Amino acid sequence: MDKYFLSEEAMVPFLTRAIQEQQAQIETLKSEIAELKSLLTVKVEENNDNENIVSDNSEDENKETTTKKSRSKKVQQDEEQSQD
Repeated sequence: MDKYFLSEEAMVPFLTRAIQEQQAQIETLKSEIAELKSLLTVKVEENNDNENIVSDNSEDENKETTTKKSRSKKVQQDEEQSQD
């Protein structure tokens, strides 16, 4: 018998344990991935909500600017008419 001979039967418990440990790691990683996906979804939704708020504010500011410009033109026209 060779002194470097390794019984396959003797390796079975070690290999079984290694597979069990790997499976536990896989399950942990799957859990972490699911949690990260959930957090990412929440962050994306929050970002979209914030973009909508900014967009709404920009539209309001544009309306205000347009209204101010219209008023300013009206005032100028009135002044020009009153000078004539």
